[in-house]
Amino acid sequence: STRKSSQMNHWHICISGFTQTPDRQNGVFQLWKQIGALRNPTTYVPLHVWNANWNEIAGKIYLLAQDTTTKITIAAYSWGAGWGAMQLCRALEKRNLIVEHLSLSDPILRIPYFPIAALLTYLRPKIKIPKNVKNVDYFIQKLGRPMGFDLKPLNENTNISITRCYVKHSGMDSLVVWHKNATKAAVRTHR
Repeated sequence: STRKSSQMNHWHICISGFTQTPDRQNGVFQLWKQIGALRNPTTYVPLHVWNANWNEIAGKIYLLAQDTTTKITIAAYSWGAGWGAMQLCRALEKRNLIVEHLSLSDPILRIPYFPIAALLTYLRPKIKIPKNVKNVDYFIQKLGRPMGFDLKPLNENTNISITRCYVKHSGMDSLVVWHKNATKAAVRTHR
C-alpha cells in the first residue's frame, strides 16, 4: 500500500446542466469563478459539462491522489447533478476515493431510454447517491418542470440536508444560497 504524505490535494469540481455550454455565462460558470479563488498548486477547480468522460476524469484525480490526502467536493446543477455528478462519484468510488461534499441544485435524473422522465411529476425514480459520498446538500424546487428528483443514499451514514426553493428550474443555477453552500463546503476542506 502506498503511504500518504502530509501533502493535501483538493478538488472542487463544478458541473453544468444540460443546456449550458462552457462558452456562455451562467450560474454554474459564476460559481466556478467564485470557488476558483481557492485555486493554487495543490487545489484544482475544474468546470465540466454534464456529459464529460467521468471515468477519465476520475482516473486523473486518482493518479494525482496517490501520494497525498485528497479532499473532493462537487457542485452540480440539473443533469450535471443528477447524471454527471453521480457518474463521477461512482467512478471515484471504484478507485476508493471519498467525496466529502456534494452540493446539488435541482438534480435531474437522465434516463437514456426515457428522456421525458424529467418532465413527469409521478412515477419518478430516485437518484441513488453512491456509498463514497459523505455529505449532500440538496436544493430543490417544485414550481415547474423540469423539477429536481428525490435522492436515495446507498450509504446510511451519508448526511443529507434538503432546502426547498421557490425559484423555477432555470434560475436554480444562479441561486445565491446554493453558491454560498458550495463555496463554504470547498473552504471547509482546507481547514
